[in-house]
Amino acid sequence: MDVDLAGTIGVAGIPDSFDINLRLPKISLGVDPVQATLTLQPLTVNPVSIDLAISKMPDMRTHVPADFTVGLQVLGMELLSLRLCGEAQLITEPYLPNPCEHCGGSRDMHKEG
Repeated sequence: MDVDLAGTIGVAGIPDSFDINLRLPKISLGVDPVQATLTLQPLTVNPVSIDLAISKMPDMRTHVPADFTVGLQVLGMELLSLRLCGEAQLITEPYLPNPCEHCGGSRDMHKEG
């Protein structure tokens, strides 16, 4: 394949300025008057019901110390007093007595199995 690049290359004959004529139709914009009426309806608030409940107490065993004194005093002098002390429990779990909580009877009677 032979290519002969000898010769003159020029840009003669290519115009260097262009004229563009655009004709646009006449455009008219108009806005008709807008009439708006605003009607406010009375605001009503319906009652809202909120229910709050504790469905299950957590399983726990709480020890509450107790110390009570009942007595008779005259002019600030103690004549007679009875003191009760110990421990109360608040139990919200299924009650299974501890080994030291068995009352009455033999210990074999309270064993499971």
